Amino acid sequence: MYNRRSSTMGKRAMAAVGLLLALFLGSGSSAEVILKEVRWQVTPNIRSRKPIWHDAAVWLQPPGAKLERQPRILVTLLNKSPGPDEALLLRYALSARLARAQESGTAAAEGNWTIPFILEERRVPKIRGNDALQVAIQFNRAVFSAYLLRMRRAGFWPDTLRMQVMVEPRPGENSLQDRMMEAMLPVLWKRQAAAQPGGTP
Repeated sequence: MYNRRSSTMGKRAMAAVGLLLALFLGSGSSAEVILKEVRWQVTPNIRSRKPIWHDAAVWLQPPGAKLERQPRILVTLLNKSPGPDEALLLRYALSARLARAQESGTAAAEGNWTIPFILEERRVPKIRGNDALQVAIQFNRAVFSAYLLRMRRAGFWPDTLRMQVMVEPRPGENSLQDRMMEAMLPVLWKRQAAAQPGGTP
């Protein structure tokens, strides 16, 4: 009688262990680190060792004007799991909507989207459990500047920049939900006139 009861209890214990293991493995197969936010930032055109970045809705960069400082992207990652996650890989692509530039310095018409001219990656060593992490992404300055120069010589200029970011999946992960995001940045070719009293520019 004792041995039979012990055997039954042992089987129940093994079943419980098996269920816990299945739940553990199942939870580890889905992506826990997601993209919470991607936003553009710019800094004043001043020569300072430590620039101060601000969130930006537009970027003032006229065709042919000297490129003092290019914009950057600030990516916010969120780890939804209680434990830390390591060795993440962010892949990102930057593309431009090019418009024909007139001699007046304005666009002849709305531009057309082109293929990405920057395609790079950024490694994130670690993010703590139940925590958010901000990652600043600055583009290769030489590639960025060279692209704008070529387009200007061809008579075109970006009227919008588009950044696409992705947290690359790893073995065992079965979902890409909330792992891809994009952000647009309109490019102003002329400084907008300040509004006068009464609302007339």
